[in-house]
Amino acid sequence: SAWYLLAKARQAQKLHWEADAAFSTCIALNANCWVAWQDRAIVRLKLNRTQEAADDCSQLIRLRPDAASGYLNRALAEIALKHFASAEHDLSLAIRFDGPTRAYFLRSQVRQHQGNQPGAKSDYEAGLRIVPNDVDSWLTRGMAYLQQDPQKALADFEQALKLNPLSRD
Repeated sequence: SAWYLLAKARQAQKLHWEADAAFSTCIALNANCWVAWQDRAIVRLKLNRTQEAADDCSQLIRLRPDAASGYLNRALAEIALKHFASAEHDLSLAIRFDGPTRAYFLRSQVRQHQGNQPGAKSDYEAGLRIVPNDVDSWLTRGMAYLQQDPQKALADFEQALKLNPLSRD
């Protein structure tokens, strides 16, 4: 627990290398600590260590197959690695397990990369229609609205600020 809490503190301070080391120690002491795998993957995404982040997400999914965050974050790594078919599959699973609604916008982009315009359009429209369920999803939908409807974008950004007034984004 102490190593995990130290890692979270370092992560909050944006000391990603130090957080990675502390999460790694936590995992070495307790390989079944699924939240350590999850949070180390997030840190590794920030450090552009995408393959290692994807591997951490795979371990998380092995421990918690219903954890939407594992699929979403592994998809982010797969997108960076240009493994679009795998990313689409993981985003579909994140959606199935009630993950963040921004998964629709991410899957829309992935489908666009694969040339699936109808699927991309359908996901984009779903992302606009569904009420966001976390800060990042409010921000993502706000960005989607920004060009076409700045008032709706502003309302989404204000909702994100209500949920997390300290959000840098």
